[in-house]
Parts: sequence; structure tokens; C-alpha cells
Amino acid sequence: MITKEMLKRCLNPEMQAFCALDEDVRDAIFNNNHYERLFVSGSYDRPILRWEKVGGFNYDQVVRLSPDTPTEPEYEDYNVMIDVRGFTYLSVRDTGNLPLFTAITHSRFLGIIYTLNGVETLRTSVDASFGTPVRVRFAKEEK
Repeated sequence: MITKEMLKRCLNPEMQAFCALDEDVRDAIFNNNHYERLFVSGSYDRPILRWEKVGGFNYDQVVRLSPDTPTEPEYEDYNVMIDVRGFTYLSVRDTGNLPLFTAITHSRFLGIIYTLNGVETLRTSVDASFGTPVRVRFAKEEK
């Protein structure tokens, strides 16, 4: 899946021909089924530009990835586990289980997803009045 940063590069704001784009941008556009081709209509002195989805394109045409291309999520969710004594733990792959309240001290912490009456809400604090904690959301690490 493509990242938001890569999608920005693939929107081709300079309206370059496909063959003039960087190789990684060409690969991302070619390997993705959400590309659009620039069509020019109207008169020579008053051209009308519009982007349209197409099934194929030539290398000398101006193309871009569609802005509605699905992108990689910018966050990671970790499940919350409740043990037999009622303690809540955050299930983390690398470090094992951690107490839930330690999650809010992490620099990438975005919130806790609670379920109450079948409705999920994202909150930034630990409080039983929000419902049952089911997942904790963290921002993805920068690569």
C-alpha cells in the first residue's frame, strides 16, 4: 500500500509526462489501479484541463495517481487484554504485556478505543465511564 507522502509525489502537480517522472513515482503509478490521465479540451487559447480515470495510458501522456487512492494507515492499534483479576493490559509485540495506564505516557500515543453499548469511541484518558477498553492507538514510527 502507498504512503501519504508517496501519494503527494504521485499527484504530478507539475503535469509532467509519465516518462519524465522519477522512476519510483512511475513504478507507484504503474503498479496502482487508481491512476488518472489529464485531458485537454476547449480551444488553443482557452484550454480546459480535467483528470479522468483510465484503464491504460501511453508513456508520453500526463498521468497521476487519483487523490482517492487508498493509503497506508498512519497509526497502529494494539489490543487490550483483561486478566481474571480485572486488570487491563496492552498487548505489545516486542515487549509483552504492559499495564494499560502506561500507554498514555508514550510519545506516539493517540488514544484508547472504548466500546460502550456497541459503539466505539476514541478517548485520550483511562476512565471506566467511557466503557470497556478494546484497543490502544499509536502513531506509526517514522521510517
